[in-house]
Amino acid sequence: MLDRLPSHGLDSLGYGIQQLMFMSDPPDALSVGTMCSGSDSPLLALKVIQALNSGLKVRHAFSVELNPAKRSFITTLFPDVQHVFSNTDYMKNETALDTKTGMVVPVVRVTLLIGGFSCTDISRLNIYSHQYRQCAATGAGKSGGTLRGMMDYIVKHSPNYVILENVEAVNDVASQAPHQTRTEIERVGWVSGSAR
Repeated sequence: MLDRLPSHGLDSLGYGIQQLMFMSDPPDALSVGTMCSGSDSPLLALKVIQALNSGLKVRHAFSVELNPAKRSFITTLFPDVQHVFSNTDYMKNETALDTKTGMVVPVVRVTLLIGGFSCTDISRLNIYSHQYRQCAATGAGKSGGTLRGMMDYIVKHSPNYVILENVEAVNDVASQAPHQTRTEIERVGWVSGSAR
């Protein structure tokens, strides 16, 4: 039902979400993974969509979060999350350590990947943010490293849809750089767009 995002971009994503809300024969489960999404709040929105369409099942396949306190928050708020990983760098591998169970488990492909960025490096409040103008292209700092880990996952596991949060600051800081976030995404064969 859901295929890799075609050339008409965000319109397709909105249409795909509408299909999920109102389809009479949804897939067995919409598998979702999050990376550095903070509170994983987009999953709350998906739970609302699930409530509107009782045939849709959302499966929270994994979350990735570097901060141990945030990992604990995620496992408390979302007890049904199957796996919790500690670093986006590990997601390019076949297996990774699941901090929820303490076991090494396969890194799975998901239908929808939702990712955020560590914004410390690129925050407009950071007086040194100019040092990270190329972070999207080079993988510099926490912000660039987070993006690099997500891109490695996208290339290796090819989810159907990807939503990246907090990219306005990345594009703002990297606005003079030839390789912005969108360029990195499009470099690996994806169509990108932005929405507020």
